[in-house]
Amino acid sequence: MKKTLLLVFMLAFCLQPSSSKLAQSAAKIESRVVKDQVLTSTYLPPIRINFDNRFKYIGTQKFILYERAQVEQFFFVEADSRRRIKRMYFAQFEGYLPGVDANTITPSQRLLLLQDRRIS
Repeated sequence: MKKTLLLVFMLAFCLQPSSSKLAQSAAKIESRVVKDQVLTSTYLPPIRINFDNRFKYIGTQKFILYERAQVEQFFFVEADSRRRIKRMYFAQFEGYLPGVDANTITPSQRLLLLQDRRIS
């Protein structure tokens, strides 16, 4: 019984991804930052978006969408003197979760062109 448990533990340990692989995947996940008025994405897609000085970066949120995709949103707002939102932009990045069959999702019919890249 002890040998069986030891064998199961060793097998499970060997099948886990290495810490360097985890660090690499975390680096890909944390590939978007905001500095001043510029949102920079270094991965999927690599892009820089400049926002007018009237817009203030107010934050980011991440969530899982329909158990199929990781979503990351960045919010920029222009507010009046009473801190009421006059205008707002948000940029959204999505990526399928590991193990999700991306072929079962119907592609969007509306496309956006940013820096010569088609984005649906």
